[in-house]
Amino acid sequence: MELNLQTTLRQPIALQYSGKADTWPWVGSSVMKIGGVRYLEQACTNKRINHMAGILFRLCGHSAHASTARTPDATKFTFSFSNFPAQQQANALRSLQRSTSCFAMKLFFPTFVATALLALTGQVDALNVKMHGANYNSRKGPDWAPDSSKCKTASEVQKDMYALKGITDRVRIYSLLDCNQAELVLPAAKNAGLQVHLGIWTTKSHDYLLQEKAKLASLIDSGLYDNNVIGLHVGSETVYRKEITADTAISYMNEIRSYIRSRGKNTPVTISDVIDIYYDNPQLVDAVDYVSVNEFAYWEGVDVNEGTAKTLDRIRAIRVTAAKKNKRMVLSEVGWSSDGNNGKTGVSSLANQAKFFSDFFQVARSMNMEYYWYVAFDSQWRVTNGGDVVEANFGVFKEDDTTKSNFQQLTIGWKDPRTIRNTGTNRMLSEKNGGVYMSTKSNDWLVKEQQVWFFDSATKQWTYESSTGKLKHATHQGFCLDTDPAQNHKVQLYGCSPNNANQKWAIDDPANV
Repeated sequence: MELNLQTTLRQPIALQYSGKADTWPWVGSSVMKIGGVRYLEQACTNKRINHMAGILFRLCGHSAHASTARTPDATKFTFSFSNFPAQQQANALRSLQRSTSCFAMKLFFPTFVATALLALTGQVDALNVKMHGANYNSRKGPDWAPDSSKCKTASEVQKDMYALKGITDRVRIYSLLDCNQAELVLPAAKNAGLQVHLGIWTTKSHDYLLQEKAKLASLIDSGLYDNNVIGLHVGSETVYRKEITADTAISYMNEIRSYIRSRGKNTPVTISDVIDIYYDNPQLVDAVDYVSVNEFAYWEGVDVNEGTAKTLDRIRAIRVTAAKKNKRMVLSEVGWSSDGNNGKTGVSSLANQAKFFSDFFQVARSMNMEYYWYVAFDSQWRVTNGGDVVEANFGVFKEDDTTKSNFQQLTIGWKDPRTIRNTGTNRMLSEKNGGVYMSTKSNDWLVKEQQVWFFDSATKQWTYESSTGKLKHATHQGFCLDTDPAQNHKVQLYGCSPNNANQKWAIDDPANV
């Protein structure tokens, strides 16, 4: 079976014969043979050719062969691949369709191949939505392993970046030095169309900070650090691990921030740590360009159905503090494990991981919240390294880049945010710190958020009867949601009764309140 992809470029490019084969940096050490030509012009056209050929190489696992034909107004390339499996054809088609901003593209393939593509197209993406960002580590082995076993190769990192592009547009890393990942991730992410949030790993040793700083300098010198870098955190939970104090963390950050400013880089800089470290050390909020906190309802042992509500409760105060100081708040780590049990966490399962992500995604999208899912790939090497099984199973993907079954099967629809208003008092059902109360219309953004609800039919806890305005509890038969103005608008379950104004509710669009 052969699939021919014929592409007509809108602008001619310079070509130069350079032998039978070239080593292309964007596929690591692999040899890409493309008609014996090398693309020289540093224009959009050239970049997109490289990107497209890289996609084809990754998906097919074969050398790519191209014929070229130069005309006054265009250059034609025909990429041919043999033994091209049907699933990979579908992947290639989807990837190439996303990569045509500089192309007018035509695809030619036999009718029976087209039929297979149509059948498979819906199964290509890991998710039908995109998360804001995902955390990534290019490690694949324990601390004591040699680099060849501990660290992913350039081609493996590139493959990871293409996989990540299916679920997000941003990738966040933790260190510049560890496994040389910044030098590998920066070009690979750009090839895949991902923006990069860099991380500098810190310890109690200032000498290690200087090593990361030296690597930072080399990235700037080489041009790898460019406008595709959208953020930089100096330290990840170093204060939580009690390796340094909050004040030392600030001094480390100031040193790095001063350096990149002296090099003409205006990238926002922060310190990433667990939320309680920010609460206990308010000077951190003043020091950083934006607040970066890690929060896991999972580690606090809550039921998955309350996971998102718990997360919002925990970050509420820091969001208010950041807003008062005109600073962003980014949830730098949030997630749920799919396997393992240490007796202190929420229940780990594939279903619960998908449930938490689905709930959290709806709320984060409604609030335009910036967050990075922890983590992109499962990491079984953490168990070999002495960690718990739970720590190895936070990923969207398995270690071989295949999507975990719970995310493959997950389809997230749009759940419209709604208010639940008592028609008698015009007060709205609100949530705060795990409890419910009634509140009046407000212009305060935080109160507005507390008045927003998402209906999930899968829980089947409530039934809304539009003809009477009653919210009937599914388990406690004969009981309805009730509010009592005589008891300071107390919210309660009460026996359903006809024509009871305390039990009449309207489900409204928040924009119309």
